[in-house]
Amino acid sequence: AYDGTFNRYLVVFQRTFGFDDVDVRAQMVTSGGSLTGGVLSLATNGVNRSPAVGDQTGQNKFVVAWQHSGSGFGKHDIQALTVDAGTAALSVIVDVARTVAGNEIQPDVAGERGSEDDAFIIWNDEGNGIWAAQLDVAPMQAFDVTQIAATTTAEKPAISKSTGLPGGCLV
Repeated sequence: AYDGTFNRYLVVFQRTFGFDDVDVRAQMVTSGGSLTGGVLSLATNGVNRSPAVGDQTGQNKFVVAWQHSGSGFGKHDIQALTVDAGTAALSVIVDVARTVAGNEIQPDVAGERGSEDDAFIIWNDEGNGIWAAQLDVAPMQAFDVTQIAATTTAEKPAISKSTGLPGGCLV
């Protein structure tokens, strides 16, 4: 994801240390391709996979979402945090989607381009369709959870990476 105010990208990735230990990491990169700052450790407890990132321009924050499980055998939930595009400060981690029976996987993120402070996260609730949540990044909280597709065979959702000034995304 690219932040135009600070002219930098945030690259997110997962790093595997063991069966029950998979972290989400990030690295800021200038538009010229140079690394800026060190590697950021975003999620280090448990198993954290499939990170996705979007830019929330109004607040100059990157929004990162991933699927989280307490163990290599567990069901997954969707978690997210923000990374300040200027300082690399991390917000608290919030649970975006957390059900006892569900297996929430394959998140994707889109940020708001206007002065709003929202982002949108979509995911596959395995066997229960595609879902979306609006995320307020100031303060960090998820709300307005909506089912996008109810079919049990839907998977691998994707959302447009940037919205128009009045808002709106394409799933």
